[in-house]
Amino acid sequence: MPTKIISKISIWDIIKLVLATTIVYLGLSYNVFDVGEKVSDFFAKDYLSEDMDSEFHEASLRDWINSQNQDKPVASNTQSNSNDTIVDTYQNLFDNLCEKNYLICNKVDFDWEYKSKDKYDYFEDSVYILWWINWYLRLGENFLKSFNYLNLYQKSDKKRGYTRSNDVYINTLSIKFDDEFKQLLGHEFGHILDLFTIKWYNKKKDSSFTEFEEVIFPIDDPSIEYYKLSWEWEKIRKSDAKPEDFCSGYGMFDPFEDFAECHNLYLNHNYIFRFFAISNSIMKKKYNYMANLYAGKYLDKNIGYFDQKNRNTNYRYWDTTRISY
Repeated sequence: MPTKIISKISIWDIIKLVLATTIVYLGLSYNVFDVGEKVSDFFAKDYLSEDMDSEFHEASLRDWINSQNQDKPVASNTQSNSNDTIVDTYQNLFDNLCEKNYLICNKVDFDWEYKSKDKYDYFEDSVYILWWINWYLRLGENFLKSFNYLNLYQKSDKKRGYTRSNDVYINTLSIKFDDEFKQLLGHEFGHILDLFTIKWYNKKKDSSFTEFEEVIFPIDDPSIEYYKLSWEWEKIRKSDAKPEDFCSGYGMFDPFEDFAECHNLYLNHNYIFRFFAISNSIMKKKYNYMANLYAGKYLDKNIGYFDQKNRNTNYRYWDTTRISY
């Protein structure tokens, strides 16, 4: 039997097999338009219009976070046991949450002597948002893998937060109001998501959009779909771009701040983003881009943050991470 099978394979059959393999390989390597079309199709769903008269797609992992602290004692800075030894309940809470989220715990560094309650609160918010993004994100790689490190520190300067490569630094001394830390994470994690999580891998690079003038983006990188809404290249906005086309004044600085500001506005102030997007076609596309990343889910509506005097579809905050009552 083996002799008969081999005898049926001609040189021409071998040539056809080689040609077919070559064609498949080239198609996978260079069929950029098919990949690009799939990326565009991913962002095609119109969540803004579809959800206008329905319930918000608000999703929360708070119950999941709370379940990890089922034995949480009554909140207090200290309590005494029968031996009159001071027990720091928040340190116990931190240790418990850290143990159950050791992957994140190993990525969060407190570069300051924080009070145990503050340390726990910052860490709980970090765990919550990191898990939320990782669970609901529909495009790209595992966010916990692309995110490397979060450093919390205190320093007397005006810088509140920044991202360097895939590391995030937050100066908590500059935080002035409740939820500001969560909003800073929404912005800075937007940078990680943009540059490291939803990246693509085509060998051909797009020269229109650079990072600090370095050509790094594959031509089918999903972020380019977003950049093209308002930008010609890294430092030049489209000639017809208006302030109302951006999520904030700070978002007009470059495509990366544009992305990060809209990412935070979508996650933490969804109602405001919706309000701005209703009557602006570019904002609608930016909203739907973010909504498609998370299948319409988000962290908070935060209607209460929307100042009544600013109920103007053309109004923009300077910085989405400073929106407060």
